[in-house]
Amino acid sequence: MPEALRKCFTHDIALPPPRAELRLELLRQAASRTQLDVEAELALGRVAQQSAGRGANDLEALVNEAARRSVLKGYANWQRGRTNLTSEDLELALSGMRPSGQGNLATLKIPEVRWADVGGLAHI
Repeated sequence: MPEALRKCFTHDIALPPPRAELRLELLRQAASRTQLDVEAELALGRVAQQSAGRGANDLEALVNEAARRSVLKGYANWQRGRTNLTSEDLELALSGMRPSGQGNLATLKIPEVRWADVGGLAHI
C-alpha cells in the first residue's frame, strides 16, 4: 500500500492466514458447486495441507481454476450445472497459483515432520 494512502488509516489489522482445518473447510465450501470424485475428496485434504499462506479468496480461486481446467479437458458434467473435479485438476491448479498476499516471495512449503521421523534422539 502506498505510504500516502497508509497515512489515512489510524489502525492496522493483521489477519493471519487460516490454519489447515479451516482451509479444508473453505475448500469444501468452494467445491460444493462441483462434483468431486473420491480421489478429489481425498485431494482436498492434501491441498489444504499444501496451501499454507492462502486465504479464502485464494482457495476460492484455486477451486475455480481447477473447474476451468476440468472443463477444458472435457470432463465436464453439465447435468444440474455441476462440473466434475478430479484430484489432478486440484493439484495442477495449486501448483500454478501463488498466495495473493505473498507478493513476489517464493511459496513456503511446510514439511510434515513428526518426532518419530527425527533420528538420533534415542539417548535423550
